[in-house]
Amino acid sequence: QQQQQQQLAVDGDSGRGAEIDDGAVSAVSSAVSSCSIPTDAYVSMLKLAARGERWGAVEEVWEMMVEDQERVTPDLYGFTVAIAALTRAGAWEGAVEAFKLMRKQGVPPDIVAYTALLQALRRGEQLGLMEEVVQSIKLSGLEPNARTHGVLIDAYLDQKRVGKALQYFQQLRAKEEEDGGGVYSSSSSSMDAEAAEAAE
Repeated sequence: QQQQQQQLAVDGDSGRGAEIDDGAVSAVSSAVSSCSIPTDAYVSMLKLAARGERWGAVEEVWEMMVEDQERVTPDLYGFTVAIAALTRAGAWEGAVEAFKLMRKQGVPPDIVAYTALLQALRRGEQLGLMEEVVQSIKLSGLEPNARTHGVLIDAYLDQKRVGKALQYFQQLRAKEEEDGGGVYSSSSSSMDAEAAEAAE
Protein backbone atom coordinates (compact mmCIF):
# COMPACT_ATOMS: atom_id res chain seq x y z
CA GLN A 1 0.00 0.00 0.00
CA GLN A 2 2.81 2.42 0.90
CA GLN A 3 4.67 1.71 -2.33
CA GLN A 4 1.47 2.34 -4.29
CA GLN A 5 1.12 5.74 -2.61
CA GLN A 6 4.77 6.51 -3.34
CA GLN A 7 4.35 5.51 -6.97
CA LEU A 8 1.34 7.82 -7.29
CA ALA A 9 3.50 10.63 -5.96
CA VAL A 10 6.24 9.87 -8.48
CA ASP A 11 3.68 9.75 -11.29
CA GLY A 12 2.11 13.03 -10.21
CA ASP A 13 -1.08 11.36 -8.84
CA SER A 14 -4.13 10.88 -11.03
CA GLY A 15 -5.12 14.51 -11.48
CA ARG A 16 -4.02 18.10 -11.16
CA GLY A 17 -5.87 18.66 -7.91
CA ALA A 18 -6.28 22.10 -6.40
CA GLU A 19 -4.45 25.09 -7.80
CA ILE A 20 -2.38 27.44 -5.63
CA ASP A 21 -1.90 31.15 -6.09
CA ASP A 22 1.39 33.01 -5.91
CA GLY A 23 0.89 33.99 -2.28
CA ALA A 24 0.22 30.49 -1.00
CA VAL A 25 3.83 29.49 -0.54
CA SER A 26 4.64 32.67 1.39
CA ALA A 27 1.67 32.00 3.65
CA VAL A 28 2.67 28.41 4.37
CA SER A 29 5.74 29.47 6.37
CA SER A 30 3.74 31.06 9.19
CA ALA A 31 1.12 28.31 9.05
CA VAL A 32 3.70 25.56 9.37
CA SER A 33 5.44 27.31 12.27
CA SER A 34 2.43 26.68 14.49
CA CYS A 35 1.66 23.22 13.10
CA SER A 36 2.17 20.22 15.36
CA ILE A 37 2.97 18.01 12.35
CA PRO A 38 5.10 20.30 10.14
CA THR A 39 6.47 17.40 8.11
CA ASP A 40 3.02 16.41 6.87
CA ALA A 41 2.22 20.04 6.13
CA TYR A 42 5.35 20.49 4.04
CA VAL A 43 4.80 17.25 2.13
CA SER A 44 1.21 18.23 1.39
CA MET A 45 2.40 21.62 0.12
CA LEU A 46 4.96 19.95 -2.13
CA LYS A 47 2.26 17.74 -3.64
CA LEU A 48 -0.07 20.70 -4.09
CA ALA A 49 2.60 22.81 -5.79
CA ALA A 50 3.55 19.94 -8.13
CA ARG A 51 -0.07 19.27 -9.06
CA GLY A 52 -0.53 22.94 -9.85
CA GLU A 53 2.71 22.92 -11.85
CA ARG A 54 4.08 25.76 -9.74
CA TRP A 55 7.66 24.61 -10.09
CA GLY A 56 9.21 27.62 -8.38
CA ALA A 57 6.96 26.90 -5.40
CA VAL A 58 8.20 23.30 -5.30
CA GLU A 59 11.79 24.48 -4.91
CA GLU A 60 10.82 27.10 -2.34
CA VAL A 61 8.93 24.62 -0.18
CA TRP A 62 11.83 22.17 -0.31
CA GLU A 63 14.27 24.90 0.75
CA MET A 64 11.97 25.67 3.69
CA MET A 65 11.97 21.99 4.65
CA VAL A 66 15.76 21.85 4.62
CA GLU A 67 16.01 25.00 6.73
CA ASP A 68 13.51 23.58 9.22
CA GLN A 69 15.32 20.26 9.70
CA GLU A 70 15.08 20.39 13.49
CA ARG A 71 11.32 19.84 13.26
CA VAL A 72 10.97 18.27 9.85
CA THR A 73 11.70 14.55 9.64
CA PRO A 74 10.24 13.16 6.41
CA ASP A 75 9.66 9.44 6.18
CA LEU A 76 10.23 7.37 3.06
CA TYR A 77 7.00 8.61 1.50
CA GLY A 78 7.81 12.26 2.22
CA PHE A 79 11.28 12.03 0.72
CA THR A 80 9.93 10.24 -2.34
CA VAL A 81 7.37 13.02 -2.85
CA ALA A 82 10.17 15.59 -2.60
CA ILE A 83 12.43 13.77 -5.07
CA ALA A 84 9.62 13.35 -7.59
CA ALA A 85 8.35 16.93 -7.24
CA LEU A 86 11.82 18.44 -7.60
CA THR A 87 12.47 16.30 -10.66
CA ARG A 88 9.24 17.44 -12.31
CA ALA A 89 10.24 21.02 -11.45
CA GLY A 90 13.45 20.56 -13.42
CA ALA A 91 15.54 20.78 -10.23
CA TRP A 92 17.18 17.40 -10.70
CA GLU A 93 20.20 18.34 -8.59
CA GLY A 94 17.86 19.24 -5.74
CA ALA A 95 16.20 15.84 -6.15
CA VAL A 96 19.58 14.13 -5.84
CA GLU A 97 20.33 16.16 -2.71
CA ALA A 98 16.96 15.10 -1.27
CA PHE A 99 17.92 11.46 -1.84
CA LYS A 100 21.28 12.03 -0.16
CA LEU A 101 19.59 13.71 2.80
CA MET A 102 17.24 10.76 3.10
CA ARG A 103 20.19 8.40 3.38
CA LYS A 104 21.95 10.74 5.82
CA GLN A 105 18.90 10.74 8.08
CA GLY A 106 18.89 6.95 8.13
CA VAL A 107 15.81 6.40 5.97
CA PRO A 108 16.50 3.35 3.75
CA PRO A 109 15.25 3.84 0.18
CA ASP A 110 12.98 1.28 -1.45
CA ILE A 111 12.74 0.55 -5.16
CA VAL A 112 10.23 3.38 -5.72
CA ALA A 113 12.59 5.94 -4.17
CA TYR A 114 15.52 4.58 -6.18
CA THR A 115 13.45 4.79 -9.35
CA ALA A 116 12.54 8.39 -8.53
CA LEU A 117 16.27 9.10 -8.17
CA LEU A 118 16.91 7.51 -11.58
CA GLN A 119 14.25 9.75 -13.11
CA ALA A 120 16.02 12.78 -11.62
CA LEU A 121 19.36 11.66 -13.04
CA ARG A 122 17.74 11.06 -16.42
CA ARG A 123 16.44 14.63 -16.32
CA GLY A 124 20.02 15.76 -15.73
CA GLU A 125 21.38 13.49 -18.47
CA GLN A 126 23.59 11.74 -15.91
CA LEU A 127 23.68 8.36 -17.63
CA GLY A 128 26.86 7.16 -15.96
CA LEU A 129 25.44 7.85 -12.51
CA MET A 130 22.24 6.07 -13.49
CA GLU A 131 24.19 2.93 -14.32
CA GLU A 132 25.95 3.17 -10.94
CA VAL A 133 22.62 3.54 -9.14
CA VAL A 134 21.23 0.43 -10.84
CA GLN A 135 24.25 -1.52 -9.65
CA SER A 136 23.80 -0.11 -6.14
CA ILE A 137 20.17 -1.25 -6.16
CA LYS A 138 21.23 -4.80 -6.96
CA LEU A 139 23.96 -4.76 -4.29
CA SER A 140 21.44 -3.51 -1.71
CA GLY A 141 19.36 -6.64 -2.18
CA LEU A 142 16.44 -4.85 -3.82
CA GLU A 143 15.09 -6.07 -7.15
CA PRO A 144 14.72 -3.47 -9.92
CA ASN A 145 11.23 -3.55 -11.38
CA ALA A 146 9.93 -2.79 -14.86
CA ARG A 147 9.76 0.95 -14.13
CA THR A 148 13.34 0.98 -12.89
CA HIS A 149 14.66 -0.75 -15.98
CA GLY A 150 12.43 1.37 -18.22
CA VAL A 151 13.91 4.63 -16.94
CA LEU A 152 17.44 3.45 -17.77
CA ILE A 153 16.42 2.17 -21.20
CA ASP A 154 14.70 5.48 -21.95
CA ALA A 155 17.87 7.31 -20.90
CA TYR A 156 19.91 5.27 -23.37
CA LEU A 157 17.41 6.12 -26.10
CA ASP A 158 17.43 9.81 -25.10
CA GLN A 159 21.14 9.88 -25.89
CA LYS A 160 20.76 7.84 -29.09
CA ARG A 161 22.61 4.89 -27.59
CA VAL A 162 20.28 2.45 -29.29
CA GLY A 163 22.74 -0.43 -29.26
CA LYS A 164 23.24 -0.09 -25.51
CA ALA A 165 19.48 0.08 -24.95
CA LEU A 166 18.94 -3.09 -26.98
CA GLN A 167 21.80 -4.88 -25.25
CA TYR A 168 20.41 -4.01 -21.82
CA PHE A 169 16.92 -5.05 -22.85
CA GLN A 170 18.10 -8.36 -24.31
CA GLN A 171 19.95 -9.13 -21.08
CA LEU A 172 16.76 -8.52 -19.12
CA ARG A 173 14.73 -10.67 -21.47
CA ALA A 174 17.25 -13.51 -21.31
CA LYS A 175 17.24 -13.42 -17.51
CA GLU A 176 13.47 -13.45 -17.34
CA GLU A 177 13.25 -16.34 -19.80
CA GLU A 178 15.60 -18.28 -17.53
CA ASP A 179 13.33 -17.45 -14.60
CA GLY A 180 10.20 -18.52 -16.46
CA GLY A 181 9.19 -15.39 -18.35
CA GLY A 182 8.08 -11.91 -17.35
CA VAL A 183 7.08 -8.50 -18.54
CA TYR A 184 10.12 -8.08 -20.76
CA SER A 185 10.25 -11.53 -22.31
CA SER A 186 6.90 -10.95 -24.01
CA SER A 187 7.50 -7.43 -25.30
CA SER A 188 10.60 -7.56 -27.47
CA SER A 189 8.83 -6.35 -30.60
CA SER A 190 7.70 -3.20 -28.82
CA MET A 191 11.21 -2.48 -27.62
CA ASP A 192 12.70 -3.14 -31.04
CA ALA A 193 10.20 -0.74 -32.60
CA GLU A 194 11.08 2.00 -30.08
CA ALA A 195 14.78 1.54 -30.69
CA ALA A 196 14.36 1.66 -34.45
CA GLU A 197 12.30 4.84 -34.17
CA ALA A 198 14.92 6.48 -31.94
CA ALA A 199 17.65 5.62 -34.43
CA GLU A 200 15.90 7.42 -37.28
